[in-house]
Amino acid sequence: MPPLPSVNLEADWQPFLALGITGHRGANPSFSAHAEAIAAALADLFARVDEIAAGHRETHGPLRLHSLLVDGTDQVAAELALTRGWQLVVPLPFGADLNLAINAHPATLADAAALCRGEPATDRAAEARAATIRAITAQAELFELADRDAEIEALLLATLADPGDRLAARAFEALVSDNVALAGRVMIERTDLVVAVWDGKVANLPGGTGHTVATALAMGTPVLVVDPAAPGRWSILTRPEELLQPRGEADGGAPDLARLEAIIRAAVVVEGWSPAQLEREVWRPRSSRAFGLYRRIERLFGGAGGALGSLRVDYEAPEAIASGSAAGLVEAAANMPGGDQRVTARLSGEVLPMFAWADGIASRLADAYRSGMCVNFVLAALAVIIGLAFLPAGLGAFKWIFAAIELLLLAGILGMTVAGSRRGWHRRWFELRRVAEYLRHAPGLLLLGVARPTGRWPRKGGGRANGE
Repeated sequence: MPPLPSVNLEADWQPFLALGITGHRGANPSFSAHAEAIAAALADLFARVDEIAAGHRETHGPLRLHSLLVDGTDQVAAELALTRGWQLVVPLPFGADLNLAINAHPATLADAAALCRGEPATDRAAEARAATIRAITAQAELFELADRDAEIEALLLATLADPGDRLAARAFEALVSDNVALAGRVMIERTDLVVAVWDGKVANLPGGTGHTVATALAMGTPVLVVDPAAPGRWSILTRPEELLQPRGEADGGAPDLARLEAIIRAAVVVEGWSPAQLEREVWRPRSSRAFGLYRRIERLFGGAGGALGSLRVDYEAPEAIASGSAAGLVEAAANMPGGDQRVTARLSGEVLPMFAWADGIASRLADAYRSGMCVNFVLAALAVIIGLAFLPAGLGAFKWIFAAIELLLLAGILGMTVAGSRRGWHRRWFELRRVAEYLRHAPGLLLLGVARPTGRWPRKGGGRANGE
């Protein structure tokens, strides 16, 4: 059997830098007055990010931008990212058609209804905006929060049918803001750094730029804030309290390149790890007979019965798990309303086989380490007993024999310890168990649009990415 499932570790299982983008809409005066300068500043910033990441090219996968694709900052950044060959991921606040209808800003009920049905708008300006969104989303990975589309669509059409209906307008604005805020949170959870083009004025409007910035900082994600009035000047914030401090006064508005480099390095460089470490591991279909002592002790004293029965454990084969124990999961993923069959294919073809592979190896290494420790405990007890056994037996003349046996037992303890240390049983067990437990929960997280927990694993030395 091959040592690894058919997964390209170099391409698909490398760390990668994920940026998020948020900023003012095209109609916002702060954006519209400096649109060209903002686009140029973002282009320079992305070029700098590419340059820094290129210094660690062998350690990471392709760069990725997450954008809600609202008109203005989001779309400018998305087009720049695609130009640079980055991956683009779009967590849409609504289903694709409704998102198009809302962000194309149709002026008539007929055009809004047509866009909601996936048809073109008759108004040239609205259709041009819709075409821009279609062109970008065609090159992106989409995650659509479409569970409230029917309700939001009805309110959108109601506001256009009767512009004087303030009740419908307020309900529509509230629902849209809530969904945009939720999509923003999904984006933040998937990013290492959020880039925000923000004038710093409003931070309490749900789903707005300031609200997204505050949410990211509260969740522990650093934010690079670009001043739309002076786009070449930006600063990196890491704590919510920094929102209350005047930006640019302490350092004259100079970009914090050292902190940017530290954030990128923390995202793409995993010290002491490479895909080759996983490639060296070999999956075996069953447990080892040589390392069954720990499980035998569990059988004897665990109260489960079968103390003298077979200790053999058969591990589920990576190529069989999708049609075996995980068949129900794969079926549920395939039948999800609006589900992406590409996600289902990756679950059954990559994530689940990798889980079965890592789980089997981790279980076998756990047996080796635990049984080795149990052997050492038994040998240590025997060494003490035999080393003193000549006294009650009255065999003082043969004390040297008992001492020799004791030394042999102690040598056995030393040999087992050296073997376990050299083969890295404990280290490899924990590494593979950590991989397996990440992958155990990965299907549910991926189907819900969550790529990873918001926390970070501790690093050696306890240092932080920003050097603080």
